[in-house]
Amino acid sequence: MFAACEVPKDKADLLVLNANVYSVDDSFSRSATFAVHDGIFVAAGSSEDLKSKFNATQIVDAGGSAFKGYP
Repeated sequence: MFAACEVPKDKADLLVLNANVYSVDDSFSRSATFAVHDGIFVAAGSSEDLKSKFNATQIVDAGGSAFKGYP
């Protein structure tokens, strides 16, 4: 018999959903969600991807607010 294995999630202090995140990279990428851990942006991407990857202490809905991110 096989048991399903759950992949452990990374820790984040804050997960911000429904944001407009503009990264300062070669293509000025845009994302809808970002994660913060120990005061540092650790990831930006889609809400589905980051909610499945991170176990956040706090989740905030930004309601479409804009944020400038860094690669």
